[in-house]
Amino acid sequence: VDIPCIIGNKLDLKSFAEENGIPFFLFDNPVRKENEKEMLKKLDEFEVDFLVLARFMKILSPEFVWRYENRIINIHPSLLPAFPGAMAYRQAHEKGVRIAGVTSHFVTMDLDQGPIIVQESFNITPNMSLDEIKDKGQKLEAKVLLKGVKLYLKGKLKIHWGKVFEE
Repeated sequence: VDIPCIIGNKLDLKSFAEENGIPFFLFDNPVRKENEKEMLKKLDEFEVDFLVLARFMKILSPEFVWRYENRIINIHPSLLPAFPGAMAYRQAHEKGVRIAGVTSHFVTMDLDQGPIIVQESFNITPNMSLDEIKDKGQKLEAKVLLKGVKLYLKGKLKIHWGKVFEE
C-alpha cells in the first residue's frame, strides 16, 4: 500500500510521518464542518482511496462518511457492540467484565456501530487495574487494525446486510 499522506487532529504522528517521508497535515479547527471540508480537499488532492483511523477521537459527519462508504476502517477498544464511545476500557473495568477486547470495523454514520471486520479478546482478572486493562488492550489494537486493513487491501472483505464476510 502507498500511504499518500497522514492527517491528524493532533501532532502525535507528525514525527513518524516525517521519518518515513510521508506528508503530514494537521486539521485542528474546532469547527467540525470547516475541518472536514479542508480534510476532504486534501484527501481529493492526494487521490486517497480509503482511510484508516487510529486514535482519531472525533466523530465524522454523515456527509464525510458517505464520501468514503465502506472505505474507512477504525479500531475500537471493546468487543463491539459493547461499550461504544471514548471510554470503553473504563466501562469494561467498571462493569467487571471478564473478557474484553478490540474491534476493527468499517465506519458508518452511527458511532461505533459499523460492520465488524476483526475482533480479538483478552481475559481480565478481578484485581486488574484500569491501567493494566488499557495496556493489555492497546497491545491488541495495532494487531487487529493491521489485520483488518490487510484483509481489505487483499479484497477479501464483502459487506452484506451490515455484516462483513471474508472471502
